[in-house]
Amino acid sequence: MGPTGGPSLADAIRPSLLATGPDYAGRVRIPRPAPGRGKIWVLATVLLLGATAVAIWWGLAATLTKPNWTTITWDIRSDREIEVTYQVSKPAEMTVQCVVEASGADHALVGSREVTIGPQPDRERTYRTVLRTTAPAIAGKLRNCREIDAG
Repeated sequence: MGPTGGPSLADAIRPSLLATGPDYAGRVRIPRPAPGRGKIWVLATVLLLGATAVAIWWGLAATLTKPNWTTITWDIRSDREIEVTYQVSKPAEMTVQCVVEASGADHALVGSREVTIGPQPDRERTYRTVLRTTAPAIAGKLRNCREIDAG
């Protein structure tokens, strides 16, 4: 019973979902497309799967040939030095230039350095860079990396 004394929504819907007859024994009926519409459903499903495959391929193609970077940690060595540890992932033959930065208590830039990473046999590698700062630093990070010409 529902809150108003009549049948609940579940009770009202349940008979239409249950198949009847001796072969079904109360099992849930799977909806079928309208007659003549089966080919449209198959075509729509194939097109949807194809579009999904293209989107995945496009996304992977856009990221696999680009450098990726992550700041792992930083270590404040003194009032004027900070060591930043970071990881760079790139194709083995690629040369990249990365910007390592240190920021002070007011979040202002207090040190920065460009680091060039040439071709490496490993796709992913961890690096450490020591920055000299103009004021005490409280944090360090790898701002970005971009591909450059090796020549």
